[in-house]
Amino acid sequence: MAYPAKTDRAAILAVGVELLAEQGLAGLSLRSVAASLGVAPNALYHYFADRAALEAAMAAEVARRLHAVLKRAAAGKEPETAVRSMARAYLKFAREQGAFYEALMRECHPAERDLAAHTGLWAFVLERFTKI
Repeated sequence: MAYPAKTDRAAILAVGVELLAEQGLAGLSLRSVAASLGVAPNALYHYFADRAALEAAMAAEVARRLHAVLKRAAAGKEPETAVRSMARAYLKFAREQGAFYEALMRECHPAERDLAAHTGLWAFVLERFTKI
């Protein structure tokens, strides 16, 4: 008899984001995420090989969030104004979302990193800079 999964990648990431916001990277672990989800830590190894893989997934999620912030800051503006607005939004994000920013900037193994999220973010930034 098959049993339904008690968790999935999206749920793990959602809890990871909450823990990251509340406790920073120091409070983020497979064990803490599992406890918040009410599952055994071993249940998470199906989705993440280790803490480094979880941190890389958090970095990718933060990259997507920062990308959205920068898109909103640049929307409908002339190139130079867009870049200035993006710079202000970037600094505000880094100052107000320190734990998220730390996760984004933390070095991780390239094999663990979600390159699409990071590449999309920085390609967007570079594209705006080349227009001024």
